[in-house]
Amino acid sequence: MSRFFFITILLFSNVWVNCNSPTFLNSCDPKSEGFWKTLLGKNILKDHSPHCGVSGYLSVSSSEPLYSGRDYWLDYIKNDGKDYFSASNSPCDGTETGGYSACIHAGEMRSVRVSWGQLSPNSCEGYSANDSESAFLYACSLHPDGGIRLTSTSLLPGKRLGDLVDSNTLRFKPIQIFVYLNGNLVGKSEPAVWWKNPIYPFPVTGGILGKPYDLYYIGSDTNVSNTTTFNSPKLGVIQSSSSVVNVSAVDWLVFNGSFPYLEGLIQGSSPISVVTINSSSRFAYVREVSINSASGSMFAVYGSMGMYRNLRLFGGGSSAEGIKVSSSGTATEANVFKSVLVGGADSNAISLYVSATGSKIFNQAFSDITIFSSSSAEAFMVGNAGSAEISGFLTRELTIANAGLPGFVHQTSATVPFNHITDMNMGFINNSSPVFNLYSTSTTDMDAKVLNVASLIGNFETTNVSNSYFSGNLKVSVGASCTVAGGLNPGIVTTTCAKNGYSDFDLYSNLSSSDSFVGQVVQDDNKNSYDVAGYYPSASVPNEIRFYDSMQNPYRAWGNNDSSTAYTPAMRGNCGGICRIYDWSLRNSDTVLRNANPCPDPAKPMFHTISGAGNTDQVCSSFLRGAKTASGNICQIIHLRNAVEILGDGSGNENLFCESGEDCLYTPNIASYQGHGKLVKASSVSPTHCTDIGSGNLISNVRLFQYETNGY
Repeated sequence: MSRFFFITILLFSNVWVNCNSPTFLNSCDPKSEGFWKTLLGKNILKDHSPHCGVSGYLSVSSSEPLYSGRDYWLDYIKNDGKDYFSASNSPCDGTETGGYSACIHAGEMRSVRVSWGQLSPNSCEGYSANDSESAFLYACSLHPDGGIRLTSTSLLPGKRLGDLVDSNTLRFKPIQIFVYLNGNLVGKSEPAVWWKNPIYPFPVTGGILGKPYDLYYIGSDTNVSNTTTFNSPKLGVIQSSSSVVNVSAVDWLVFNGSFPYLEGLIQGSSPISVVTINSSSRFAYVREVSINSASGSMFAVYGSMGMYRNLRLFGGGSSAEGIKVSSSGTATEANVFKSVLVGGADSNAISLYVSATGSKIFNQAFSDITIFSSSSAEAFMVGNAGSAEISGFLTRELTIANAGLPGFVHQTSATVPFNHITDMNMGFINNSSPVFNLYSTSTTDMDAKVLNVASLIGNFETTNVSNSYFSGNLKVSVGASCTVAGGLNPGIVTTTCAKNGYSDFDLYSNLSSSDSFVGQVVQDDNKNSYDVAGYYPSASVPNEIRFYDSMQNPYRAWGNNDSSTAYTPAMRGNCGGICRIYDWSLRNSDTVLRNANPCPDPAKPMFHTISGAGNTDQVCSSFLRGAKTASGNICQIIHLRNAVEILGDGSGNENLFCESGEDCLYTPNIASYQGHGKLVKASSVSPTHCTDIGSGNLISNVRLFQYETNGY
């Protein structure tokens, strides 16, 4: 504890003593002068022993697993308590349902107890923590035995587990937790090694590897030419931030066991897929992965309940596909994709399309998705054909830019419905038409709900789709319009884009397309060593992951150079020659997409219907955590507009909807970019100053946060 803080307590105590007569004339009476003089003397002498059960020094315990015995990375337990900090400590076996948060990654959660004898804190107000590696996010909770507890809940963006490994010994480095009160350091734990996992060098010869909890480490640039298959559960590939793995295998990594972990920087040339998550692999934890590949799928996902965060996927002007979510005869369910930059390829950047008999994709969620410079296929393709099923689909905070073919396409020619769609906060810039498409070969009701959408060049289209609901803001630039054919109550009117049927949006037309996104970069990128004032002059683009991945902010990517200051068709498609860096963040001067969305209003929630039916909340939650039963036994999520759940913070159900009792990010912009810098209380950020959501509505007790800076 700082001397200043202790003296402040003593001054307060002196006032208290002088204003309150002691009830007991002994040195253990906190109202007596002797009690406080004794504590002051111990503090001056640096005597940490307590006086009458009270110490003048804040005590921080050693760091321990939050759940006893869970001292291996990839230890998962059932999420069966009232919150993340009160589960039963029963192990997960991979059969759990409802999404990634059905299990708690207990191996990621290390905690310290903060106490001060009888005067231990009984509130988390003002307390925070970080660690000696600046690696983890921490949450505060009350300790059941008094005081508070600070617990690591997830690795921070930009941090890899491989950076916590001593490359010489292949053991985890000791980590120390620092505790702060109102920004002042008041205590720290002793350094300790947190995990017991065996760590092995990644075998370049491939093969079938591993037993549970084995981690395979890549600490320097490595060439791999054979497929590696992981059949056992709880296996991981970890990589230092300074290393690249060069892959020439047909498939590089194939995961068949549940609870796999993957991170890394990958240069691939796989003709089939770089990473495959098979249907038997559930609860995948994939984060901080960057891939440049010449062909095949960078991620082929058939597994369920996975968490995919901070992915940067580059086609390098080739036929590669970024993310393919598909089904191999069993349902692919409840995966979450958060913070993805993908593009520069001739195939789909993201594809969820099924046609084979028995194929099913249910309850997938995407947020903070930036798709750039796709050429010869739809940028984002979702749909079904034949008797294949797809249902319960969320896309939010999406930017598609410079696509040579249509942008975001929802398409069905199936004999079974493609339905229950929620799309929110989507900004399209300089794409071929249609930029947003709801299409069916015959009249159907997709149950499509579209909140806040803008096209700056390119048209919206809907064909044979009924009862679509458009709400919030609908914005179109000069030359953009809407095309509607067939369907009853399609939600928008052809040509004018006026509202129709159930829709209640505000329409803004004839907007400028040039002033919202930062766009072409004309200064050196301070992290990319290849550009000259944002420009790469050679017709031969380096086939090197660092060329694509090293950018000063996560919304930058290479695209076709054009001397025009306005957006042109020549900028569309992947960059195979003369390239320029584009920044798909928003300008701080923008008035079209930036700060377009009002503060969340708990009196105007939205309802997302999921795939699955149930007559109780418990049954609905087994399909997707947070879902509740409604009339007709449908299962639905009740959520705030203009706010997204914060992931990895030790609260909520990790489904990307902002629901009651969660901490959420206010989303002011119609784009993937929602600001940058520190997360602060939304009430402190102008011009909106959004306040927390209290009680009294369908959605209650939500804390709202916002990035401190919005725009460049």
